[in-house]
Amino acid sequence: MSLTELAILAGSGLIAGLMNAVAGGGSLITLPALMLMGIGAADANATNRIAVAAQTVTATHGFHRAGAVPWEQVRRHLAPTLIGAGVGAWLATEVPDQVMEPLILAVLIAVGIVMVVRRDQDKAAATEDANPERGRWFEMLLMGLTGLYGGFLQAGLGLVFLGALMGVVGLDPLRANGVKAALLMGLTAVALGIFAAADMLYWTPGLVVAAGSVVGAALGVRVAVRWASMLRWMALSAVVLSAVAILTR
Repeated sequence: MSLTELAILAGSGLIAGLMNAVAGGGSLITLPALMLMGIGAADANATNRIAVAAQTVTATHGFHRAGAVPWEQVRRHLAPTLIGAGVGAWLATEVPDQVMEPLILAVLIAVGIVMVVRRDQDKAAATEDANPERGRWFEMLLMGLTGLYGGFLQAGLGLVFLGALMGVVGLDPLRANGVKAALLMGLTAVALGIFAAADMLYWTPGLVVAAGSVVGAALGVRVAVRWASMLRWMALSAVVLSAVAILTR
């Protein structure tokens, strides 16, 4: 890859790290960037997990140090999440680029629109006694399905996790983010193992995106929050432009 291409990938990772510090959705930037570098849709979907892995390790460490990871909740939801992730990642290895590419673009555009429309999502609150009658089996099924989606396609997964952990499990936003980070770390490890076994990972571009995303995340919320609204619109614009470029290349 040329230095220009590597710089574009690093820049996409930087923006993704800033986005994830604010509201998530970093894959809206990095996944199209990898595809525009000539990596097939299925392999780009796999390679993008390298950057996700770096981000989730960093995020989980930060939440743990802040005492915001209720590990009993992580243990409670870990097994169904990992099982779902394994099945989803395996399915992703079986889908050809002709199917994966339009599917990825459709999902990215949908998630981008949701992020722009639901501007107040990060301010949503949950109470510990929300949905107290929810059964354990229902939560396990929900986490299994969430893991299935995450193993298959990463885009927008953080939003799905937060919706489940806050709206169904009943965690407050801070602890929901802590549990989300820990579950994502395990989920991504499973998916990476399956994609590596299927020889679908492009390590050089993946590590470049990962480095950029870690730097972006390190800049922190204090920097990113000022650009939160712009980052949402930037993500949607990038996805639309990428869709046009990919479809006409």
